[in-house]
Amino acid sequence: MRVIFQYYHCFSLALFCLNVFTYSEALKISGQPKEIKVTKINIFGNDLIDQSKIRSVMSSQAGQVYQEKLLTEDINQILQIYQEEGYGWTSLKVNKKEVNANRLGSQIVLDLHFDEIKSVSVGRIKIIGNQLFNEVDLQSVLAFSGDLTRKHLQEGVERLLEFYSEHGYPKTEIRLQSFQISKIERQPKRYQLDFQLVIEEGKKQYFGEVKVRGLQKTKFALLEKELLVKSGQLFDQRKIVQSISRLRNLGYFYQVKYQLIGSPNTNNIDFVADVVEARTGRLSGVIGLKPQSEFETDQTPTSTQLVGMLEAMDNNLFGSGRKIELQWKSNLPSHFEIVYEEPWLLNRPISLGLSYRKISRSSISKGDGTMLRSRQDSTQITQPNLTENSQYLISSSKGFSIMPSIDELMTSLYLKIRFFHQLESQFTLSYKRIFLPAQKNILTRSM
Repeated sequence: MRVIFQYYHCFSLALFCLNVFTYSEALKISGQPKEIKVTKINIFGNDLIDQSKIRSVMSSQAGQVYQEKLLTEDINQILQIYQEEGYGWTSLKVNKKEVNANRLGSQIVLDLHFDEIKSVSVGRIKIIGNQLFNEVDLQSVLAFSGDLTRKHLQEGVERLLEFYSEHGYPKTEIRLQSFQISKIERQPKRYQLDFQLVIEEGKKQYFGEVKVRGLQKTKFALLEKELLVKSGQLFDQRKIVQSISRLRNLGYFYQVKYQLIGSPNTNNIDFVADVVEARTGRLSGVIGLKPQSEFETDQTPTSTQLVGMLEAMDNNLFGSGRKIELQWKSNLPSHFEIVYEEPWLLNRPISLGLSYRKISRSSISKGDGTMLRSRQDSTQITQPNLTENSQYLISSSKGFSIMPSIDELMTSLYLKIRFFHQLESQFTLSYKRIFLPAQKNILTRSM
């Protein structure tokens, strides 16, 4: 039978039992009374928290029937207030005193005695059961210093569990016991905490099966390359964290969750990721046909043209991780660009990309400065006398001037290399060419 569990760490913090004391005086009532009523509740030793605030969180009140479960909840609520105020080491002792008893019932008085402690320093920590690592190394992982709060204590133990998990022992159990708070000599207002850490290291664990569930488009072979978790490897919590981070950063999934499945009969732990795939492609644009037309001042017709704009991209083409992007628009300046990227070149963390881009600024200008699209003109062109300082220009007596095209062409080849699945470097080789008009000819159109 397999047991599914998210975390293998067993953290038994016996420290929290420190604040709930056994009632110091049991009721001695002959027979079985029908009910026990609380006649009075006294509070002693509360200098840090006001008495009214303590009573406000208590459900047990004078005149009510005594309920032990209700009193336990009250104690937890009171100690929670102390913890929120930063006095989490405060302890509480409850005395129950019988004041009247008869056949119909009995009456008791509850005395709450607080031992308020503002802060404690780290005292002697004794580590028991460690065989893989020496005590000095484990103490450095705990990293306790200065005043010790409950939160700091819990975080230290969690660091210790994570340390074991990173070295192949995720089933390590840690228990805290033998707590003792004592005053520091020559510092009557200061306290120190001594306790023991009992470690059960367990057996070394390995990764078993590696699965990704919920795939519809993306191929598992691609994700297998991205995951640091490999079947048969020594269990390492860091690889799990990095693998999940890689899956989320790919941009292929809306949601990524995982679980660890262990078997009591083997030392293998299966890694199962559950994903919800996202849409990785996008297509948008407007495309139309511009019919044949004539200029108002020139009866030469223009041919039918394809006009509009188009954008298409997919960063997970056919589920292979390939990227492709296409952009096109007909407006001046016209633009065309295509980008393609091939991931995992030669099954290594290397991506090879290629891009091509062309921009055209060809145009026709009216005499009033309005820019029109360039076109083929069947009018015969004659070449007059040329001068050194003349510019390339086609002129017309009807007020048109055809500006020559100024085009840009750019191609790029790049390599992306990932190191240790965290660092990435890119090397790019680019070629760019700008087509400028010649500046020595004047061409005129004879009419």
